[in-house]
Amino acid sequence: MKNQKYTYFDIKTNQGKIGGLLIMIKVQLVGMTNKDALDLMSFAARTCYENSEPEWGKQIDIEKRIFDTAHHTILQSSVFIFFIENIAISNVTFGLHLNAPFYIATQRSGRFCFGMFSDPAVMKNIVGYIKYFFPQTEAGTLGKIERYINWGRYIFNENIDSATEIAAKFIAQERPRATKEYVRQNAKKFGQEQLRVLIPTIFPTGLTYTINLSFLIALYRAAWDMPMYYLTDLMAQEVLKLYPELEYMFKREEKSPTDISPIDVAITVPSSCRLQTRPKLELLSVDDLNNAVYPKFTETHPVDTLHFEPRFMPNNTIDIETQIEISMATMGQDQRHRTIRRGPFNFTGGIYSPPIVQELGIDKELLGINEAWLGFSPDLHPALFRSIAPYGAMVSYTKKGTLNAILHEQSKRLCWCTQEEIYHISRLLRQSISKNPGCSDQLLKILSPRCFQCGQCNEGKRYCGRNLQVNPNDFFPERKV
Repeated sequence: MKNQKYTYFDIKTNQGKIGGLLIMIKVQLVGMTNKDALDLMSFAARTCYENSEPEWGKQIDIEKRIFDTAHHTILQSSVFIFFIENIAISNVTFGLHLNAPFYIATQRSGRFCFGMFSDPAVMKNIVGYIKYFFPQTEAGTLGKIERYINWGRYIFNENIDSATEIAAKFIAQERPRATKEYVRQNAKKFGQEQLRVLIPTIFPTGLTYTINLSFLIALYRAAWDMPMYYLTDLMAQEVLKLYPELEYMFKREEKSPTDISPIDVAITVPSSCRLQTRPKLELLSVDDLNNAVYPKFTETHPVDTLHFEPRFMPNNTIDIETQIEISMATMGQDQRHRTIRRGPFNFTGGIYSPPIVQELGIDKELLGINEAWLGFSPDLHPALFRSIAPYGAMVSYTKKGTLNAILHEQSKRLCWCTQEEIYHISRLLRQSISKNPGCSDQLLKILSPRCFQCGQCNEGKRYCGRNLQVNPNDFFPERKV
């Protein structure tokens, strides 16, 4: 990759236009704590030092007594809820959701939201996005990127109807008790879910993002690429409209915006690519399970108390570590479990071919998409290279979680309402743990969804339709949808 530099901009004077194209990322502050932030932080701080309830509205010097002294827990008293529209999917996966666990987010679903990848008008936004954030991209290279993106869109749109029909066939095979309404509601969802492996993750999405003030300040200062600089500037400005006196919290004098991100420096671009029909998992270590405390089902559903009930505290010192290889689509889902720690990722050269794609017979096209993407690596800024990776591009990283975190994850991810690849990576984990000498039948039962534990479905109207009485000794078979 070329060691190119970012072109820095000042968002206060630049309104997001380049070459006549408007950069469409929008940030709106849609909610916040219902008290004045300065009053609330002052009240919280003074609670520590006064014998009785502090006087409301009596403010302290937040900058000198709280901010400069790094007592930033007080800043967490104020919470802000942002709606972010038209941000690239890759800037969520490799940006907002990459490392910090201290947020609440609901993101537009690439499984459920039809039309995300079929609207031709979206290309104008993508081109503007690239021109603005990566102005060093040569015109000829940009044209190649456009053709690459449109190639994936074309294959997707040409095959979505056939993918829906195949999904309906697979539902009938695997889920004999599924209703006609279930098939109608889910066949296209499964088709889009699996066919999106062809789509570059620079496509725009939207999300609601809830964070506290200290989180926003840290994210603002840590911003590691230009889209993150731009986005966190917009978020800070929304807050500063209400609290201009907090401007001293949002400074970047000590951080150069021209450096290549450490994320991109660490990425090794594979020299070859391959199709992959299953995720991979290696169980690296399991701590001694002898002191584990196993919950009743009622202690994990519908409210999970594992991280709150004191009797489960021994589980917080029992770690399970794995090395996994999954697609970017599933990496985005995996990040939703924020009590699990993840190490840095790397692209492996694989691209995921799920069952519907295999049935369609378009593996050759899928491999071509992956080869075209990898071929861009010498000519693009590293951050742009990863931003246009296809949904199906495989990434590898280490995961480590406490037993409480793993129990929570597995109870969700072995349900058939999860996407196919997520189910299979969770299935591999369960199989690997079952071979550990400290594993018990009790643990294996808990590492399961409700239907396995007590024969009843959690999902109500979303019941998947599988026959729970078939193959009781193989309750976790391979599946296609």
